[in-house]
Amino acid sequence: MLRFLRQYNKIFLGVFGVLLLLAWAVGGSLSQISNYTAREGTAWATIGPNNKKVTLGDLDKARRELAVIDELKKLFPQVPFVPVQGADSDPAHWYLLTQEATEAGLVGGEQDATMLLDTMAMGLKPLFDAEELEANADSAAALIGARSGASPLVVRQTIAKINGMARLRDLLYSTGHFSDTRLRAGAAEMLTAVNADIVALDAFTLTLPEVPAPTDAELEAQLRAYADVPPPAGSARGFGYRLPDRVELEWIQISEAQVRAAVEQSAALDSVTLKKKFAEAPEKFGVPAGTQDPLVLFSQYESTVRKTVLDELVAERMREITKFAIDAMAQTQRGLKRDGNGLYVLPTDWDTKRVNFQTLSNEIASQFKINPPAYGSTGTVLRSIADLSTMPGIGSASTTQLGTRPLALPNIIATLKEFAKPTDIPLAQVGVSLPPLTATNKDIFIARVVRVDPSRPPTSIDEVRDALVRDVTAMKRFEAIDAQTAALKTTADADGLFKVASDFGTAVQNVTGIRETNPQGLQFGIKFSSPLPGIGSDPEVSRDIVSRTLALPRDPATPLADLPAADRTFVISLPKKLAVLVVRATDVMPLTQEDFEPLVSDLRTHGTLAGDGYQEAVRNLFSLESLMARHNFHLSREGKEAEGDDAAATTDKSAEGSTKPAGTAG
Repeated sequence: MLRFLRQYNKIFLGVFGVLLLLAWAVGGSLSQISNYTAREGTAWATIGPNNKKVTLGDLDKARRELAVIDELKKLFPQVPFVPVQGADSDPAHWYLLTQEATEAGLVGGEQDATMLLDTMAMGLKPLFDAEELEANADSAAALIGARSGASPLVVRQTIAKINGMARLRDLLYSTGHFSDTRLRAGAAEMLTAVNADIVALDAFTLTLPEVPAPTDAELEAQLRAYADVPPPAGSARGFGYRLPDRVELEWIQISEAQVRAAVEQSAALDSVTLKKKFAEAPEKFGVPAGTQDPLVLFSQYESTVRKTVLDELVAERMREITKFAIDAMAQTQRGLKRDGNGLYVLPTDWDTKRVNFQTLSNEIASQFKINPPAYGSTGTVLRSIADLSTMPGIGSASTTQLGTRPLALPNIIATLKEFAKPTDIPLAQVGVSLPPLTATNKDIFIARVVRVDPSRPPTSIDEVRDALVRDVTAMKRFEAIDAQTAALKTTADADGLFKVASDFGTAVQNVTGIRETNPQGLQFGIKFSSPLPGIGSDPEVSRDIVSRTLALPRDPATPLADLPAADRTFVISLPKKLAVLVVRATDVMPLTQEDFEPLVSDLRTHGTLAGDGYQEAVRNLFSLESLMARHNFHLSREGKEAEGDDAAATTDKSAEGSTKPAGTAG
């Protein structure tokens, strides 16, 4: 045995040396994996006749999906994505509801979310800058993911489960029967459309009438009322000033274009090298297999060989530079202790010990004979997770080192140790570089969070002064406009809508197809109304316009436009939107038989058309108590403790909410 060991000792040393290096290199990852594994194996609950274990990993997944639901509710407050009360906030309820749909084979893959995401993208487009969002499913998934701290994949999986719930309701519709009269009445109410000319007097965007500037006392009172309410998403209306999780970030950007230029100017692409590469594997460059003496054909393939070899050399050089940067930072981190999540326990003087990025940039330039990688930072400005996604280059850069799917910068920042809940497993921390991020143009970003400010209420009006001034000014302007509603009607009747618009420095807008809901949304059991000037999508306001128009006394054979303009003109005050609409209806488009028949043939529309009574019956059938009884679902001791954390958090939020007004404009 000893002779055997002596004979192969060099091999053994080499193998074990490599294993030790690997263990050192991936120590943090292994620690994180072990934590994930331990959590995946811990029981949250039992389910089914055989009391199958449901793990805390399943609970974490449910929470991530509910975070997506929370963001959807902020972006589309009028849309009931989850039709069962409580299932959009209780992990157990959500898990059981989606489990029932999954077991029935009704939940599709991630691509099943594309159609609904496309529909959402059209609704999101008016809420965000056009440059920030393309009206397609991928952009919508990325935006929702960045805002909720979830990956685009989790967003798609969550929406696929929403679709599965809709199909589950379809099964109920197919077993019951709704009268044609009931469905027709519901469809007529929701889908009768009105065309109108509208003057939107939006207190947030108008500059008239002039109002006194808010005093600090008024701003302070407004802040006290809504300090702990999150701001509304996009351009949605409402008051809320709670500051989101924010970070200060710095990075160096290794430019693929600069590395490519340096390689092109080097001797690595001389003819001898290219011919050698070509001779080694001519098929790689497109030469038919079996070709005799392929070097004779080199001139025909030289441009292809040059490009292919260049791409390979550039990729290899980018890997070398990235490894150099990682090794430099790993050297300073060697010997640091780690916590239970595999993250470093940083010493108090870490700010002076960590690698200086600007120094590192110069070292890279010297080592690899390139221009120093550009240094960038947010300066002293704290950026929210949503802001990060809009930053050029780095905002969309991603890594696969933290999972099987690419994680973009905003998704990684959402997992910071300093932002984590007690039940979360953080993947990153302040002061330690993130995994290298690759941009769409192949640039590499070495980034680090320098400072964090976890979500909190503002401590002074100066932190959110601009938002407070905007909102208090809008409240005063709305009060001034609202006091003129009778005069607005008189002016519109006597002088027309253009006079009203001119008096306030705005314009008349012609809007077609105003209805309570868009027909495309009905197949998902949700209501998406077309956007209205100044206020966006609001099914209630659209329904009010349609109802007022249908209530006008006229012979059905008489075109609406033949009625006196004054009869067709009405003023709608919207205190919650801080807006007043002056509306003149011009045409009515009732639901036709041709429109009704294909609509009613889709079972997915029946529950929505049947009205609130049927929806209540569905909610009772899928209540948490009913689902737990049907699936023999019982929380374990660990599960009750984990659920207790959620309940405590919910109770705390409820207690906070009971001491202040809701975050609505008015």
